Amino acid sequence: MICAVTGVLLASCVSVNYKPVPSYLGYPTNGKYKVLGRVTLQSTNRAAYSKLLEQAKSEYPDTDDVVNVAIDQKEQITVTPLASIEVSTYIMSGIAIQFLP
Repeated sequence: MICAVTGVLLASCVSVNYKPVPSYLGYPTNGKYKVLGRVTLQSTNRAAYSKLLEQAKSEYPDTDDVVNVAIDQKEQITVTPLASIEVSTYIMSGIAIQFLP
């Protein structure tokens, strides 16, 4: 009997939703630049351009900027009889570029 009650109390429900976040999808209109490559970063509970730029510089040391940035939010909600837990994961991606003289 105790096992059955414990099993009911520990039951939970998980819901996962994906939401696009408004993004800037463009390239510089002035100046010369070299495309270095795509950069992707996952971050829990907050998205920041500075973190994406940091990731780009670690992958492509000559990076000056990240353009064509897209952000998606993955929201996971876990509901148990005792609590509801919400965790947001942000998936950021963009194109690392180097400005040329």
